[in-house]
Amino acid sequence: MPQHFTPTVVNGLVTLCGGISRQNITAIEFIGGDHKFFTADAELQHSLKRLQKATFTQEITIVGRLHMGDFDPLGLRCRIDTHSGSIQCDFDDELKEVVIGLFDELVMATGVAELQSDGVSVRVLHLDSMSLVQTANAKSLDELAQEQDVHAVGSITELRGENVDDFDNFMMIVRSAR
Repeated sequence: MPQHFTPTVVNGLVTLCGGISRQNITAIEFIGGDHKFFTADAELQHSLKRLQKATFTQEITIVGRLHMGDFDPLGLRCRIDTHSGSIQCDFDDELKEVVIGLFDELVMATGVAELQSDGVSVRVLHLDSMSLVQTANAKSLDELAQEQDVHAVGSITELRGENVDDFDNFMMIVRSAR
């Protein structure tokens, strides 16, 4: 890619060339004074789109919950929900059993991402690997209550606190602390 052709510049040029077609505008010339800088035409439009697709990929790793799976042999796909949104993924047959085994689990997935035209958002992630992320085991409420030696309240009278001998003195201290 030429120097200074960042993804943003390429996306802008693709957008600029978006209306070029045989039935519409066939070319846009960029002229300054007597000098013609370049012409945007169908050939440039095609090259820019090819460049856009070739350059908007990146090796990434994401962490999220694996929720959706489509095991159509012609297009194995899944969805991983991350803190910033859902990411559509596709994978090869050798990852099929791994994906099935990790449904509804927190996973770490690595692969080549095709990015949206903004150069940041993931359009699709082509998975190379996926593994389980170990998390703390959640305990049930009964297990937590037993561990902390707490029990259910049997009567409203159990909620009464201890008597305060000098309630007025206690309130004066509370007010002075404000």
